[in-house]
Amino acid sequence: MRPPPASPLSTPRRATAALAAFALAYLAGFSLMQSQYDRFALPAIGLLCVAGAAWLCALLARVRPWLAPLVTVLLAPLIIWSALRAPRAAFGEPGQDYRAAMFEWIEQKVPATATLVIESDTMPLLQTIYDPGVAGRPLPTALRQAFEARHPQLVRKIIKAQYIAAVYNYDPALLDEANVFFLASSQNREFIELNRDLLPQPAAFYDALDARAAITYETGGFREKLQLYAVKPSALKPAGLAAPP
Repeated sequence: MRPPPASPLSTPRRATAALAAFALAYLAGFSLMQSQYDRFALPAIGLLCVAGAAWLCALLARVRPWLAPLVTVLLAPLIIWSALRAPRAAFGEPGQDYRAAMFEWIEQKVPATATLVIESDTMPLLQTIYDPGVAGRPLPTALRQAFEARHPQLVRKIIKAQYIAAVYNYDPALLDEANVFFLASSQNREFIELNRDLLPQPAAFYDALDARAAITYETGGFREKLQLYAVKPSALKPAGLAAPP
């Protein structure tokens, strides 16, 4: 007796299951990390959407071969309509770039001899060029030299501070020097404040920042504000002052 012919839907079902399994494994691994940006989960969410749609189409095709294309055509206008109704502010207003405004202010107002500490993703271009993990490599070095030639007045000592992906380099000692500026994100501040127990180092840094620095410039987007702090001269520790026991 011949075995029954394989269902034409068996291979798509296996591919859909593999896609969904990978997405679920991705989300499981993501949830085990101490802290991450929520947008890092978007690839898994996209894969689950694809797998769910493929599974639904397979079920409809088993009922009637023409049912899956019909449902797809009927749902397409609804998807387009919901996309067009999205709040305009969620995508930012045309012609407004609060990061560009902050960069221009820093370039014009912050002394080139100062120290600029930036939070992760507040200035994507700066954190790429001044990433300590790529120091000494030919391409990043050439990119940095070209960037500094284009912006000769920009502060040169730039330090990237982050608390994501188990990297914690927030250090209140960064505020001990004179002429220190810190670029913060209002979203990061809110997240850190809500998770002080899980993020003690960034929380301690912000406590020191609030006590020893003040906001000198601020730009705002729809979801976040960039806040540039400057250490108050009166908050600097006198040179040679011994640390308390």
